[in-house]
Amino acid sequence: MQKANKLVLFDIDGTLITTTRESVAHWKTRVSEVFREVYGKELDPTFDLSVVNGKVERRYFREIAQMLGVPEHEFTEKFGVASELFHVKLRRMISSGEVTFTRIEDAYTFVASLTGGAHHRVGLITGNIEKNAWLKLTSADFATPFETGGFGDEIEDRGALVLAAIERANAHFGTSFLVTDTVVVGDTVHDIAAAKHAGAYSIGVTTGLTDSFDHLASAGADLVVRTLMDRRVLALF
Repeated sequence: MQKANKLVLFDIDGTLITTTRESVAHWKTRVSEVFREVYGKELDPTFDLSVVNGKVERRYFREIAQMLGVPEHEFTEKFGVASELFHVKLRRMISSGEVTFTRIEDAYTFVASLTGGAHHRVGLITGNIEKNAWLKLTSADFATPFETGGFGDEIEDRGALVLAAIERANAHFGTSFLVTDTVVVGDTVHDIAAAKHAGAYSIGVTTGLTDSFDHLASAGADLVVRTLMDRRVLALF
């Protein structure tokens, strides 16, 4: 990959910010409460939410709804209410200190290095619903550099989400980045698969809680690193 003008799209959880295992457990609590309060369904306490980690939130909400027998029309009609309640519960848990997010310092430094130049633009590519994306970044003191992105409110396929994020970034910045000018940075195999599906360059970083160096490499990442300040990453820009 030659040095050139690039659009760099960052996943959030595990890539820009990190959290605790306790906070992850509260994620399951929030999901369970939303399904109980909005759809009147009980999620089995033994359900392993790690199977949906890295998926777009609307997508994994749909999969859980199907598993619980929620009719398609009911899922669609109530998803707006469900996503808003999911956001409210996260905001309350952050305020109470039950859930915490911390920025990954090497990621923060790397993003700052990109935003200081004239030839690169940065954006987000996340499965989070948009309100939760900004909330998490703000709580981790990592919101300032980002202005646009692709979010998990409507688009359920991560590959399509990459393309939507590029389109939005072009409109926002008044640029014309192609998918071949785009770099997707993420910590899960879902991020790598999305980049490959869209045709973008992919960087896997092992700062998340689930996928290892070998997982990311096997998923076909163009580059796998343990820190975004790796010299090979810096050399791309």
